[in-house]
Amino acid sequence: MKPTHLFYVPLLLPALRSSEARAEVESQRYDTSYQAYQEEADRIRVTSYYLRGAIDINADTSFRFQYLRDAISGSSPTGALPVQTELPFLAEIDDIRTGFLAALAHQFGDHRLELEASLSDESDYHSTGLSLNDAWELNRKNTTLSFGINCLLDLVDVPNLRNQPQDKTSLDFFTGSSQIIDKNTVVTANLTLGTNSGYLNDPYKGLQRTEHDFYDEDGDGIDEDHAYLSSLILLFQRSPIVQLLFPEVKVLGTAAAADAVKLTIATVVGLGAVNVGSNASLSFTIKNTGTANLTGLTLTKDGTNAADFTVTANAVAPVSGPGGTTTFTVQFAPSATGAKTAALHLANNDSDESPFDLTLTGTAIAPLVPFEVWMTANGVPPGQTGPQQMPQHDGVPNLLKFAFNLDPTKPDCRLLSMDAGGTAGLPCAACVGGVLRLEFIRRKASTHPGITYTPQCGSDLTGWTVFTATETVTPIGTTDWERVVVNGPVGETRCFGRVQVLQVP
Repeated sequence: MKPTHLFYVPLLLPALRSSEARAEVESQRYDTSYQAYQEEADRIRVTSYYLRGAIDINADTSFRFQYLRDAISGSSPTGALPVQTELPFLAEIDDIRTGFLAALAHQFGDHRLELEASLSDESDYHSTGLSLNDAWELNRKNTTLSFGINCLLDLVDVPNLRNQPQDKTSLDFFTGSSQIIDKNTVVTANLTLGTNSGYLNDPYKGLQRTEHDFYDEDGDGIDEDHAYLSSLILLFQRSPIVQLLFPEVKVLGTAAAADAVKLTIATVVGLGAVNVGSNASLSFTIKNTGTANLTGLTLTKDGTNAADFTVTANAVAPVSGPGGTTTFTVQFAPSATGAKTAALHLANNDSDESPFDLTLTGTAIAPLVPFEVWMTANGVPPGQTGPQQMPQHDGVPNLLKFAFNLDPTKPDCRLLSMDAGGTAGLPCAACVGGVLRLEFIRRKASTHPGITYTPQCGSDLTGWTVFTATETVTPIGTTDWERVVVNGPVGETRCFGRVQVLQVP
């Protein structure tokens, strides 16, 4: 039997106190960092220094910057063969890059606009960039739409082109959206379109070739073969790429209690504990990491408890590659208590992962009692739904709010109006003709089993007996409620009354 919860008349309400914590926002933030990369035998060494800062100019405007200085030293293959030639096998590298980025952001209503500029300079590459980005916040900041444009103007110093810098221009357009589903789930989609023009080569692609000269060096009338090595710098402009196209399926699981994780074949996916009569759903994202379209997506299920798991939203094919995605959803709706398991199979045209098999598990627990259903339906947060808990700190436990039709989402300790047809409130008492009269509302036993109401009286606050007088019960319209009036004993010089509310299995 569950604990008894009592209501006393009169009711003493505790005083409520609240406190507020205030945090002071930092208006300036700075940090520095150092990175070092070293390969064996001192072949390549890279050191980097960073200085970053952010300044809040006012409540709507902020400025940030980054300064970078890195150096690379060592040697790199030239493309020549490692033999005795005039062309060295390794070329010495020694270069320093300096970069600077600055961005100014301002809030215009629901829009946050940011202008960013960048500079980068090294011995053979010079880059200047400018971008403009807008973040539009909607739906109480639960939805964000992003738009942006970025332009890079580069100068490349190319060897063997008479040291004439070559231009390169890059222009990118960006749009994206981010939607907060709940406290653990965020859905994001982005699209970037870019175009490049100008010098698109790698100026350091080279190879070595053997050339032959035939001439008579010693004067014997016979031409000798004089072979020597020479280097040739090759410039590849928009060279065609030949590649084999294959689809590659990856499945990502997204749960309310966890971030998306990469799943492998035979992964066990749990859908948690669910009350009989209720359900829980889990969405999966299929991502094509290959280069050909992913097709033939078919979901089937089998296993001991396959009937308790249902695919409520199917995947849509084809899925373009690389990077294309589609989703499907599985619902767990158990019909009886106990541990449940089933197998899910995803057929596709991936040569080595078809079918993609997953094991589904879940635990079915007893159905919710009416009190718990009511708490959940009213949005009371988990951890605050206990019968004796008082999340609103108003002196009225959750079970009494359920019993007397009070609001569990806010402070509510009102009394029932006597003889006025009230439909919500704590029990009220009055002295009528020298007799204690107790009046309260209750849920009908036929529609809300598991809760009992017992009016009690006593001459003090230590001993209680059940009212012996007959109750007068009046239905409240067509609702699940009824109004109860009961009188205490006659001839008492002092009488106290209460309604005992008991939650029973």
